[in-house]
Amino acid sequence: METKKHYEIEISTLNGEYEENINNKEDINNKEDAKERDNKKIDKKVKLIIALIIIAIVILLGIFTKYDFIEKTITDNISNIKNEPQNLLNEEIPSKNSTAEDSPIIQNHNYDENDLLFLTENKGYTYIWKTSQGITYIEDDIDINNDGINESIKMSYDSTNGIKAIIFMGGYAYDLVPNTPVPIEIADEDNLIDGWIMQLSIVDIDGDDRYELIVAYGDASISLGMTIFKIFGSGNDPDFEENFQCIGYIEGQEYARLTDNYIIEVPYGSQGLFTSYKMENKWLTEFDNEISNDNYQQEEVELSFKRPVSVSTSSYLEPNNNLTYYAKNVVDMDTSTAWVEGVSGDGIGEWVEVEFEGEVIVQRIEIENGYQKSSDIYYKNNRPKKIRIEFSNGEDMVVNLNDDYNSYQFVEFNPIKTEFIRITLEEVYKGSKYEDTCISEIRSY
Repeated sequence: METKKHYEIEISTLNGEYEENINNKEDINNKEDAKERDNKKIDKKVKLIIALIIIAIVILLGIFTKYDFIEKTITDNISNIKNEPQNLLNEEIPSKNSTAEDSPIIQNHNYDENDLLFLTENKGYTYIWKTSQGITYIEDDIDINNDGINESIKMSYDSTNGIKAIIFMGGYAYDLVPNTPVPIEIADEDNLIDGWIMQLSIVDIDGDDRYELIVAYGDASISLGMTIFKIFGSGNDPDFEENFQCIGYIEGQEYARLTDNYIIEVPYGSQGLFTSYKMENKWLTEFDNEISNDNYQQEEVELSFKRPVSVSTSSYLEPNNNLTYYAKNVVDMDTSTAWVEGVSGDGIGEWVEVEFEGEVIVQRIEIENGYQKSSDIYYKNNRPKKIRIEFSNGEDMVVNLNDDYNSYQFVEFNPIKTEFIRITLEEVYKGSKYEDTCISEIRSY
């Protein structure tokens, strides 16, 4: 009995241990299954997160690629390439295109009622860009320097940079617009004012068998602005001045015309009066001219542009972010630059002086007041209100200037013989933000 009882106890104990082992194994298996399920869930989440990251990267790459393409297109076509010339020998120039149904380019024509510059004889080519046609970009090729190689000419517009006229010549591109006293503000809700015209003419205005470039802007309600460049380079030098020289700027009414005897006539008033310009010593000079519609005889008087040989100043503002404010800016025919005095306060008593090559006769001074780069910059800085004009013969005069953005002011007087003209600040119109007093342009006649 004792042996049997002991046996039964052992069997019972073994059965209990066995069942417990079985249960432990089941628990272990259940835990491993749960862990495996959790790992699978984690793997799915990780894969999902990785997939989302990859998708986001692809989208961002697409956006940046598109942005880079747009930015490159804008930079190539309408950036200021004069200041930062780009080597385009390996660049593919975009094909000709226009959003207008008919080509806006008019070649070898005489009179057109929409022209800003009328050609009275066939001297070259004119490219007309009329905003009423909805044109945003035009291009054509022509040999502009008689070297047997066609250059690409592009005109375009965007709401940030405004009008651009770019010449692709040799291995570089040159932007004509920053070298003009134009444009004025012409944006209207990111669109050009309807009827605004840009004209780029390639003509010989002095009969030397070499073309000049004439860039004109305007319409029937806005004064004509016209800048003339002499072409003497081949495009092998990136420096703008090594290929083009600005030889004159004309401001008038709705249009101008180039006569058969190489005179540019700009009307003023309604009595058949014209201001006339002609090439003299490789520089565009002005002479007064009274013309009726049927009579083209000119009555010339002594009124010609007096080209300066040097400019000096009492002070100037130090350059900032690649912008310079030197005295020479008042004679560069570029209203996006200006002389800015460099002393503390309003600069009362500071002066800028334009010197000529020997003694000249002066009877008119044109001044573009303030910093004319934009209306915003113009009103943020000081503008001269009262100035003193001094001459080398000892004469001087005090003149009050108007606070007019985007316009020349004329100071006329009896002819004076002088070797220089000095303009001294006596009173200013206060800027809304800065105390710096600025003058954009000074011209003498």
